[in-house]
Amino acid sequence: MANTFWGRIAGAMIIGTMLTVSAAMPAFAQTVRVTVNGTPITDVQISQRVKLFALEGNSGGQKGATDQLITEAIQMAEAKRLGITVSNSQVDEAFLQIARNINVSQE
Repeated sequence: MANTFWGRIAGAMIIGTMLTVSAAMPAFAQTVRVTVNGTPITDVQISQRVKLFALEGNSGGQKGATDQLITEAIQMAEAKRLGITVSNSQVDEAFLQIARNINVSQE
């Protein structure tokens, strides 16, 4: 049970890192669709998550993507509150695991 919790926290941190990187890249105008405890979730983030769902064979659509992003924002806030951090090597390993799970290139 504890491993599942920490695995989810690590996954949320990884996704948060991906979202931070994608938010830093120049892009077209983004519209905030949801705010979770002051953290905005944009239409671009939702769209990216829907695309990730498609790679994984998940048919959750925009509602599922939005729900997952909301859950992750809550988990990230809780991890921050508890002082939980993830090392670069843990992030790298998680990215590799995700790539293996969805059968895409690991580069």
